[in-house]
Amino acid sequence: MWGGWTLTVNLLALDVIEPRNSLPAGVVFRRWQDVYTWLAGKSRESDWAGRVVQYLEVADNRWSEEGYLKEGTLTTFSGIPFHADEPYSYLEAKRVLKLAMEELRKKKVLVREIGVDPNLGGRSSITGKAGVAVWDFLRLKGSTTDEAFTKNPHLTLAIEHDRLLAIITVPHGIKTESRRRLVDLGNDGFQELLGDVNKRLVHALGSVKGAAPWCIVVQRRYPSQRAAAIVDARIEYDLRTAFPATNKKSQVKVQTQWLQATYDALCHKQSNLQVSVGAVFPYGFCPSTTNPEIINTIAEVWIACKPLLDVMQKSRSSSS
Repeated sequence: MWGGWTLTVNLLALDVIEPRNSLPAGVVFRRWQDVYTWLAGKSRESDWAGRVVQYLEVADNRWSEEGYLKEGTLTTFSGIPFHADEPYSYLEAKRVLKLAMEELRKKKVLVREIGVDPNLGGRSSITGKAGVAVWDFLRLKGSTTDEAFTKNPHLTLAIEHDRLLAIITVPHGIKTESRRRLVDLGNDGFQELLGDVNKRLVHALGSVKGAAPWCIVVQRRYPSQRAAAIVDARIEYDLRTAFPATNKKSQVKVQTQWLQATYDALCHKQSNLQVSVGAVFPYGFCPSTTNPEIINTIAEVWIACKPLLDVMQKSRSSSS
């Protein structure tokens, strides 16, 4: 009591992670992510809210780089921010990638549909302060953190300077039996498999303007263990180029030789050869990348590639 009045003291506690112990009465807890989300919703109508949002994004980057922020984040995933009026930033891409991967690890549908193990780590560290691309990956059940990720297919998300990539990676060091299952399909079987994946990708992308089913084949070499890769060969193509049946309403012209070249490269692998299948989202043509709902589309793209994963992991699924 004070002067006949009863004082009620309320305290607001802000942190990046939930408290481990119960808080005293009168203490209200909120995460910095909650504050960021609320401010982001106000930023279009309030200049000061927008400035605080920018400050939190910069602080998130800086404190993570300096090792000050060891757990949690100040911000949440709110889409890929890059477009004509917002040029690519490597540090910002790292922040956004980290948040996107956290959201994707929470997707139980990825565990249920294609066997993602959210508890297995991706890249151990993403270093550097400049570059044109940053990427990370999710592992599948049956893999181990101790085992090189290049021995098994994995789910890769890449934020590049001009596009977003959501792909299933068939890495250069993939186990011989997994690659052999693809080769043993024969050319016709391989085309049938990728045709199925293409149909599923077209459905998954639905009305996402500017996105496309995609395949990448790349041959690389490394001058040293820490050196950047030298690309000796690379082809990229819209998967719809190989399948006239799903191409009727598309302006994409048929050119089946690209898919043929992919199969031939897998059959006669003599180099550091990597094949990736999934979808591409160019910032200049795909406005959906700026929406946080793009996370759901990324998950759907990976699930659409399930037939490809099933073939490579056939013995594992039959023995489990």
